[in-house]
Amino acid sequence: MCSHCPHYAETETSTLKCWANYGSPKLWRYRPVPMSLVEKTVFIMGIVVIWIYPVILMILSLNYIFLILYLIISLFVFHIMRSYMCKKCINFACPSNRVDIKIQKKFYTHNPDIDHINK
Repeated sequence: MCSHCPHYAETETSTLKCWANYGSPKLWRYRPVPMSLVEKTVFIMGIVVIWIYPVILMILSLNYIFLILYLIISLFVFHIMRSYMCKKCINFACPSNRVDIKIQKKFYTHNPDIDHINK
Protein backbone atom coordinates (compact mmCIF):
# COMPACT_ATOMS: atom_id res chain seq x y z
CA MET A 1 0.00 0.00 0.00
CA CYS A 2 2.80 2.44 0.81
CA SER A 3 4.09 2.46 -2.76
CA HIS A 4 0.83 4.19 -3.80
CA CYS A 5 1.26 7.02 -1.28
CA PRO A 6 2.63 10.45 -2.31
CA HIS A 7 5.08 10.23 0.62
CA TYR A 8 6.70 7.37 -1.26
CA ALA A 9 7.45 9.71 -4.17
CA GLU A 10 9.71 11.95 -2.07
CA THR A 11 13.13 11.55 -3.69
CA GLU A 12 15.40 13.20 -1.11
CA THR A 13 15.50 10.11 1.10
CA SER A 14 15.34 6.32 0.80
CA THR A 15 13.06 6.00 3.84
CA LEU A 16 9.46 7.03 4.45
CA LYS A 17 8.68 10.28 6.26
CA CYS A 18 4.99 9.67 6.97
CA TRP A 19 3.18 9.37 10.31
CA ALA A 20 2.34 5.67 9.87
CA ASN A 21 5.67 4.14 8.78
CA TYR A 22 8.28 6.77 9.54
CA GLY A 23 11.76 5.47 8.78
CA SER A 24 10.68 2.36 6.85
CA PRO A 25 12.81 1.68 3.77
CA LYS A 26 11.32 2.25 0.33
CA LEU A 27 11.59 -1.21 -1.22
CA TRP A 28 9.49 -0.74 -4.37
CA ARG A 29 9.09 1.96 -6.98
CA TYR A 30 6.43 4.64 -6.49
CA ARG A 31 3.16 3.75 -8.20
CA PRO A 32 0.86 6.79 -8.50
CA VAL A 33 -2.23 4.74 -9.33
CA PRO A 34 -5.08 3.49 -7.14
CA MET A 35 -4.70 0.13 -5.41
CA SER A 36 -6.12 -2.83 -7.31
CA LEU A 37 -8.85 -4.98 -5.80
CA VAL A 38 -6.29 -7.72 -5.13
CA GLU A 39 -3.99 -5.25 -3.31
CA LYS A 40 -6.87 -3.95 -1.19
CA THR A 41 -7.95 -7.51 -0.35
CA VAL A 42 -4.42 -8.55 0.66
CA PHE A 43 -4.03 -5.38 2.78
CA ILE A 44 -7.33 -5.90 4.62
CA MET A 45 -6.72 -9.63 5.11
CA GLY A 46 -3.26 -8.85 6.52
CA ILE A 47 -4.78 -6.51 9.08
CA VAL A 48 -7.43 -9.10 9.98
CA VAL A 49 -4.79 -11.83 10.49
CA ILE A 50 -2.68 -9.58 12.71
CA TRP A 51 -5.74 -8.49 14.71
CA ILE A 52 -7.34 -11.93 15.11
CA TYR A 53 -4.20 -13.82 16.23
CA PRO A 54 -4.39 -12.50 19.85
CA VAL A 55 -8.15 -13.16 19.88
CA ILE A 56 -7.61 -16.84 19.07
CA LEU A 57 -4.87 -17.17 21.69
CA MET A 58 -7.00 -15.51 24.38
CA ILE A 59 -9.95 -17.76 23.59
CA LEU A 60 -7.79 -20.90 23.66
CA SER A 61 -6.19 -19.88 26.96
CA LEU A 62 -9.57 -18.87 28.46
CA ASN A 63 -8.45 -15.27 29.13
CA TYR A 64 -11.89 -13.75 28.62
CA ILE A 65 -11.22 -10.61 30.65
CA PHE A 66 -8.19 -9.81 28.47
CA LEU A 67 -10.22 -10.70 25.39
CA ILE A 68 -12.92 -8.20 26.33
CA LEU A 69 -10.31 -5.53 27.10
CA TYR A 70 -8.55 -6.25 23.79
CA LEU A 71 -11.80 -5.94 21.85
CA ILE A 72 -12.80 -2.70 23.59
CA ILE A 73 -9.36 -1.13 23.13
CA SER A 74 -9.23 -2.31 19.49
CA LEU A 75 -12.60 -0.70 18.74
CA PHE A 76 -11.54 2.50 20.48
CA VAL A 77 -8.23 2.68 18.56
CA PHE A 78 -9.99 1.90 15.27
CA HIS A 79 -12.52 4.66 15.94
CA ILE A 80 -9.80 7.21 16.81
CA MET A 81 -7.78 6.27 13.74
CA ARG A 82 -10.75 6.52 11.36
CA SER A 83 -12.03 9.73 12.99
CA TYR A 84 -8.78 11.67 13.11
CA MET A 85 -5.89 10.13 11.19
CA CYS A 86 -7.70 8.73 8.14
CA LYS A 87 -9.40 12.09 7.54
CA LYS A 88 -6.01 13.78 7.08
CA CYS A 89 -4.00 11.13 5.23
CA ILE A 90 -2.72 11.90 1.72
CA ASN A 91 -2.68 8.22 0.73
CA PHE A 92 -5.97 8.25 -1.15
CA ALA A 93 -5.32 4.69 -2.37
CA CYS A 94 -5.82 3.31 1.15
CA PRO A 95 -9.15 1.55 1.75
CA SER A 96 -9.44 3.38 5.09
CA ASN A 97 -8.92 6.88 3.65
CA ARG A 98 -11.70 9.29 4.63
CA VAL A 99 -10.45 12.59 3.20
CA ASP A 100 -13.28 14.70 1.81
CA ILE A 101 -13.66 14.37 -1.97
CA LYS A 102 -13.32 18.16 -2.44
CA ILE A 103 -9.91 18.11 -0.77
CA GLN A 104 -8.87 15.11 -2.87
CA LYS A 105 -9.85 16.93 -6.08
CA LYS A 106 -7.87 19.99 -4.98
CA PHE A 107 -4.86 17.75 -4.27
CA TYR A 108 -5.11 16.14 -7.71
CA THR A 109 -5.38 19.58 -9.33
CA HIS A 110 -2.07 20.58 -7.74
CA ASN A 111 -0.48 17.16 -8.45
CA PRO A 112 -1.48 16.21 -12.01
CA ASP A 113 1.18 13.46 -12.24
CA ILE A 114 -0.77 11.28 -9.84
CA ASP A 115 -3.20 9.01 -11.64
CA HIS A 116 -6.53 8.99 -9.84
CA ILE A 117 -8.63 6.86 -12.18
CA ASN A 118 -11.31 4.93 -10.25
CA LYS A 119 -11.65 7.78 -7.74
